[in-house]
Amino acid sequence: MDNMYDDDSEEQTGSGLRTQLEQALKTIKEQSKQLDSFKKEVQQARLSDLLSSKGISTKVSKLIPAEVQDAEGLDAWLEEFGDVFGISDVADSAVQSVEATTSVSNVNPDTVNANRRVNTLNQNAKSPEVIQDFEARIKNASGSAEVDAIMKEAQAYFL
Repeated sequence: MDNMYDDDSEEQTGSGLRTQLEQALKTIKEQSKQLDSFKKEVQQARLSDLLSSKGISTKVSKLIPAEVQDAEGLDAWLEEFGDVFGISDVADSAVQSVEATTSVSNVNPDTVNANRRVNTLNQNAKSPEVIQDFEARIKNASGSAEVDAIMKEAQAYFL
């Protein structure tokens, strides 16, 4: 009886199987190295993002051990080793970073005031889509009571 799993083109001897096994092990080893490399890159990117959000140079991420995986671990590591990098306190470094980016000591006061006015206008600006929605609802209203209700809603929105 013929064995349907026999492959006449390839001899299934002990040495042939050994060669296949060695190739498979080599492939697994290469893929494992590649996976480890990807994991390190992802961890380093994650730590770099956390460090930059705290106002700390992202170069420090290359020196952080692999055991540090999340924000809590990073905070603990910075508490222990932060003085080596000139970081006295994690919370203080974040505050200093925000203060440094919002410092306006070298900026003309007129520019600062103009910027504040623009920011106020942007905060109070209304979306054109909302205005168009009110207009469409008024055009499609079935009666004066519905128009009055839409107008009251629009007044409340704009004031």
